[in-house]
Amino acid sequence: MSVKTYAKVPTAKQFQSDSSVTFAVRKKDIILTHIDWLLSTLEKTPEKRIVILCDLFMTCNFWIKSYHERNPNLDRQRYPSILALFESAVNALSAAWSCSHSKVAQSLREIYGRDMHTHGFCVDHGEGRAKYYSPLEAAQYRIRFKGGLAYQYKWWEDSASDKLVPADSYSCYTAMWRKGVNGDKATCTPGYCMFAMDIERTMYLGKANVGDIGSHAGAFHSSFNGGGLLTMAGTIYIINGKIEAVRSDSGHYQPNEQNMAFFLQALAMYGVKIETIVLYGWDGQSLGFALNFLKSKMSWTEYERTRRKERAHRLDGDDYREMIGIPRKFPDIKRGPAYTRPNQNPPPQMPGPIVQSNPGTGDFYNLED
Repeated sequence: MSVKTYAKVPTAKQFQSDSSVTFAVRKKDIILTHIDWLLSTLEKTPEKRIVILCDLFMTCNFWIKSYHERNPNLDRQRYPSILALFESAVNALSAAWSCSHSKVAQSLREIYGRDMHTHGFCVDHGEGRAKYYSPLEAAQYRIRFKGGLAYQYKWWEDSASDKLVPADSYSCYTAMWRKGVNGDKATCTPGYCMFAMDIERTMYLGKANVGDIGSHAGAFHSSFNGGGLLTMAGTIYIINGKIEAVRSDSGHYQPNEQNMAFFLQALAMYGVKIETIVLYGWDGQSLGFALNFLKSKMSWTEYERTRRKERAHRLDGDDYREMIGIPRKFPDIKRGPAYTRPNQNPPPQMPGPIVQSNPGTGDFYNLED
């Protein structure tokens, strides 16, 4: 296999030429077509350069990881070009941030990754409820995407099968009660099930189980990756493989709106049509349609704010770990100036019927900061 390098991030035309393969149909590689789109968008909207480079880093990283997992849709002959593109994105971010390559990776983990909330530590370690799946166990819950639809193995059936079927959240549904705002009656929404996406954009769909204290048998958002970093966690409504609605109502991770945006970026990478997906926040209030929401979050100012908040969040988590006798997870993060965190309200009442205006369409990078 040849080795390729780029002195700078290539143009979309140059990359398409370098990564073309005789007799191969380019559109069959949905991740590759998303890379093409990102490079084209980078040329059209240079004011979004840093934001797009971050997405390019994540997308190339996913392609490379999938290639090593032997994804049959990824052509071996394209590997050198995509690896070179990935390295050029790292170089560009390193120059923009005046930092080392390793610092680029760390910064992106702080932007795209969400550490567990102290509530999650209490449930998993203080009460001993959670079971952490092995990689083999987690793999059965993994979502695969084809044609913009979600597929998974029928793990809920007694007889094992290696056949993928369209995902349906009713197959994984269990009542997940959430307390309402100001003491309102707790409610749940039938048909929604828990999901999680790790920092490398692997998505899991499973059935929640609170478990008994000390049983280490419960299933939570933290179960899929051993309590590690996630990009997004919550509940999701999927019918016959089509994602209809998403809620950021994970008690373990308590994701913010930017985590939702990063999740939508990943769905776009998978070829999911996000225009009609309806979003709900932690408080159960509608966030509107996904594309419009994502457009409002494509600002580097938002990314920097998210990173600062996440570093403070990880310090809080490490303080709790230390308090209950668990080693600190982020010992390199030092305390800086005091940061005022938003008040944490208890999980509120779940949303009612969806009432929205037209979802709208458009390029989610074409928005001024």
